[in-house]
Amino acid sequence: MGIPAARIRYLMTLLSKQEEGTSVTELAGLFGVAKSTISRAMDAMEEEGLVRKDTMSLTPYGRGLAREYVKRHALLTDWLCGCHGADREAAVQDAFAMLSGLSESTLDGLIHEIEAKRALYACLERTNPENADSFAIPGESLPEDGEYPVWFTFYRAGGQREKLLSMADEGFCHSGILLIREGYGLIRLETASRRGESRVQGLMLEARTAKLAYYTKEGFRQARQEDCFYYIPAKELRWKGYRQEKRILGVITVRIRVSISEEHMPESEAVLAVEIK
Repeated sequence: MGIPAARIRYLMTLLSKQEEGTSVTELAGLFGVAKSTISRAMDAMEEEGLVRKDTMSLTPYGRGLAREYVKRHALLTDWLCGCHGADREAAVQDAFAMLSGLSESTLDGLIHEIEAKRALYACLERTNPENADSFAIPGESLPEDGEYPVWFTFYRAGGQREKLLSMADEGFCHSGILLIREGYGLIRLETASRRGESRVQGLMLEARTAKLAYYTKEGFRQARQEDCFYYIPAKELRWKGYRQEKRILGVITVRIRVSISEEHMPESEAVLAVEIK
């Protein structure tokens, strides 16, 4: 939005004092600055249609903007404290810096992601408030359509302890995307070229994922493919939430076939773990 952090503070303060009113002198004392500093800021904000300096009150446009800043500041502060362990006082200051320093597109994307994750946790709370076991994702509680990054790992199905990671993990670009469309979710994975040792004469070959199937109650189903992307319905994963760590984890069994003959690299089975945090 491009407004200096000090002016954001002034807007939020004027909103909180809209009932009793305030003055240049009071604001100067509250923020520990000269009255001339407040006066110049009010002049600039009046020119922008945000305040009426003679009454030290917000215009309708200013009130709407101030309410949006209050909402975003609270979201950012809670996010910095909850997800990044920031001290509350430091988080409050950092949230102001983010509101004024980030580009509008970056800030909009971050706020959208935070709101979506809040909605996911709320969905978890409603589904199983006692033990936070499996739940549906996503649902009608999601705020709006969008794309949200997810972290994922492919593990060997029944693999030995020293070989927990599946070779499939190298066959996809990290991270993935959770696509939300009209309350419906898809996990989107992008394939990448990978190298692996052939079962024939130990040759090192390069290949890409040619087929990806995911397990459902009716058996394995082919994932939808578009160019280098594969899509798995989010509802088919088994999800679990961890409140204290603020993490949501989903798992599903998959089968993968690569672009070279099975003689060299046979179809393999793996467990895909997707994490939202």
